[in-house]
Amino acid sequence: MPDDRVAAMREPNLFVYFHDRLRRRDENGVEIGERRERPGGWENALTEAVAFYLSCDRTALVKLVEHVTGVKDDPPKDVGTQLREPEGIPDLVIRRQSGNWVIIECKVDADLGDRQLERYLAILKKTGGHVALFSRRSQRIPKKCRESPFYRRPANRDHFHWEDLHAVIASLGSEEGRHLRSHFLRYLERLGFERMDPEERLLLGPREQPEPKKHQEAFGRKLARAWAMLERKGFRVSSVSHKGLQAEPRRSSVPYRHMVVWPASPRTAYVPEETAQLVRGAVLVVGFVFDKGAERRVARFYEAVPRAFTDDAGRHWVAIPPRRIGGQRLRVEVVSSLDWFLKDSQRLEERLERAVTSVLQTVESRAQATKRSIQAAGR
Repeated sequence: MPDDRVAAMREPNLFVYFHDRLRRRDENGVEIGERRERPGGWENALTEAVAFYLSCDRTALVKLVEHVTGVKDDPPKDVGTQLREPEGIPDLVIRRQSGNWVIIECKVDADLGDRQLERYLAILKKTGGHVALFSRRSQRIPKKCRESPFYRRPANRDHFHWEDLHAVIASLGSEEGRHLRSHFLRYLERLGFERMDPEERLLLGPREQPEPKKHQEAFGRKLARAWAMLERKGFRVSSVSHKGLQAEPRRSSVPYRHMVVWPASPRTAYVPEETAQLVRGAVLVVGFVFDKGAERRVARFYEAVPRAFTDDAGRHWVAIPPRRIGGQRLRVEVVSSLDWFLKDSQRLEERLERAVTSVLQTVESRAQATKRSIQAAGR
């Protein structure tokens, strides 16, 4: 088996592929959403990805403009980024047939600049049109902007969130331009930009913020029974990022360096569409981490794991192809939708223990069966 086997397993989604190259996560579970965005980081790459996609899917572009502005008789003509004006450099500019502009400012965690929206509204004195803001976190919008007839926002919020973009595009279905549209939706899901239960959103939120940190620490405490079970099996267990655990096996016969358990952003971008249907939304990850240079071992391990299976509680699990993480290590993840675990807070600890036990048993039994088959074939 060639050593580049794992490299050949990259997800067929360039939006996700290039994003992950920009935002390598370390083996301790630092996920999208746990670090505040710095100016010039992947926020700019997100803007370019949105502009590229909208320029390729006219149906989505028309739908978004109508959703943001409420105007349906002035179709968009083109979309561009980083257009320099004396008043500033808007992220997205969509020009309409009338000549009016739709200016969209794109934020992840960065704050608005000094009088940024006011300056963009001033641009409209020359062009006409509307200004809108899309942001992951809530931003403080000046009263003057909120009351401007040219500033657009949802009826119940001061600005749009990225899950609004996901909802608009998802409402179009996937027949026309289905491949690109599907890939872009999976990309937004990978970033956590889809509508989620508030509890899931807090578990994926920036851990330095008080409210997400409180919920993440509470979830971490609910892993106590899984922690004890792993210790009984001989693992050395430690806490990770408030909300997860890391378990190092004491047996040298185990092929992986350590395993991890934590809640994480959606993984639909990494599996075929028919499999992705089983694990929509935020997920519980049971991951197996391998050292750098272990490509052959990782490939054999991944081949032994069922691509999709059901545990003894009837929960669907899906195996995610190996991906490189910090330090050039590799991780194979087995994931299940998080919503079921969170529905019953009284049984959460028990459900987490049963889930980790079930995944561990499935992985170990399949790995042993594969090993026996290889040994038999060699006789």
